[in-house]
Amino acid sequence: MEAQIKDRRNRVRACLVIIILFSLSIYCVGLMVVQVYELSNRPTPTPTITHTPSSSPTHTSTATPITATPTITQTPTQTPTTSITPTFTVTFLTPTPTVTHTPTITPTLPQTPTPPPTPPTPPTPPP
Repeated sequence: MEAQIKDRRNRVRACLVIIILFSLSIYCVGLMVVQVYELSNRPTPTPTITHTPSSSPTHTSTATPITATPTITQTPTQTPTTSITPTFTVTFLTPTPTVTHTPTITPTLPQTPTPPPTPPTPPTPPP
């Protein structure tokens, strides 16, 4: 009796291990499908060059206490700033219909002349 219980437990354990391994493989397949979907719908980066000139004048004031003559020096500086900013563009693949013209040859019968209608004959009077 005890041997039967051990055999039954071993079968249940084996069945549960098989179910766990099967479900883990299904999870892995699902993760791969999600990764492929995300890769196929990833936006395309488009580089954008931005140039921003900036100007900042510098004022320098120097005072000499002996002569008491202040000197004001203006030194304008211009610093160009260039930056490349990637812009993402979502691209969807849409099928476009293509219209094609295929000429076909249709045989036609030549026209045959039709005879003119015959004039009606006058009725003959009864004798």
